[in-house]
Amino acid sequence: MPLADAIDSAKGAGDIASGVESLISKKRKLDNNSEDSGDSTDWKSLSNLIGVAAPKFHAPALLPDGSFGDISLESFHKKYVVLIFYSHDFDSKCSETLNSFSDRHTEFTSENSELLFCSTDSEYVHYNWVQMDRLDGGVVAIAVPILSDRSRMVSRYFGVLCENSGQALDGLFIIDKDCVIRSAIVNNSSFTWSVDEVLRLLRETKAVDEINKS
Repeated sequence: MPLADAIDSAKGAGDIASGVESLISKKRKLDNNSEDSGDSTDWKSLSNLIGVAAPKFHAPALLPDGSFGDISLESFHKKYVVLIFYSHDFDSKCSETLNSFSDRHTEFTSENSELLFCSTDSEYVHYNWVQMDRLDGGVVAIAVPILSDRSRMVSRYFGVLCENSGQALDGLFIIDKDCVIRSAIVNNSSFTWSVDEVLRLLRETKAVDEINKS
């Protein structure tokens, strides 16, 4: 990227934190709905995560080749990580999200980043879901690891866990090469992530880092 373009991107990226704060502020309005349903999430702790070191978590996962493994954040040393939480397997909206990002995962790897999906379902439930055809609401041939947060510790740390239901809200986090959380966005389950927008946010974050290095 030419320096002038990078600077322009950096100017836009300089508003990332305030933009995220605005999004989180809007999501606080969901608290009343969450209380009515018996679920709760600490929105204040979510906003405070930006600029904080991400936990060095490790969790069982279903890998793209269909095998089971254990994934840790440290295994992506010196790479950016885009961590996407979703509520549960066998949900059409969730399958749409996972498939849309999986289909374009090479665009993320070309940016020196890795995609990770995460829900509180077990890795065995993930495996059964991956056997289902997309037309039936499945995620067959998924190209991205799916973490199993059975302990709820990862979801809880990132502030997306609904304690009563035991499920995660739809959350997206960008973690930089130094394992610092740079962006944190949470939406209700009716929202679909834009792959293009996430890529833009990732690239702007990288542009800021490049300028700060020079």
